[in-house]
Amino acid sequence: MTIVTKHHFNAFLLFLLLGVCLMFPKPAISGDPVLIGSPDIFESTLTKKEIRNIYLGKKKKWLNGHAIKLTVNDTPEVQISFTSVYLQKTPAQFITFWKNMVFVGQGRFPKFFSNEKELIDYIQSTDGAIGFISTDPPEGKDVRRFIISD
Repeated sequence: MTIVTKHHFNAFLLFLLLGVCLMFPKPAISGDPVLIGSPDIFESTLTKKEIRNIYLGKKKKWLNGHAIKLTVNDTPEVQISFTSVYLQKTPAQFITFWKNMVFVGQGRFPKFFSNEKELIDYIQSTDGAIGFISTDPPEGKDVRRFIISD
């Protein structure tokens, strides 16, 4: 005869809860953000390391010689996803990093957008601009959608 203790029962419930949580897909917003750039950019593929170098100010120019102009999607869920996946930082750490870079004269603060349509319009009309959005850009927008490789 097997005796089930309270400890065993709690462990079983925890295991069952974990299994149920894994059965349901994550919400769409938890997917990786879509990286877009202005139509003048030659690059079509970026590695995660290149994205990190771009967003941390280590890479400053595109292959065509244009200066990289950073934009940041200020929508909390998208920003959290981007900074954690590509920069291994929180949004607060990212902002603090750039405040320090500006303070010591090593860069310009990225342009922040709380509206994705305005961000896409800015990228479309600004040479060298790069940014990230929650989903593919709408049809008819002349922006480059980067392919991300490891």
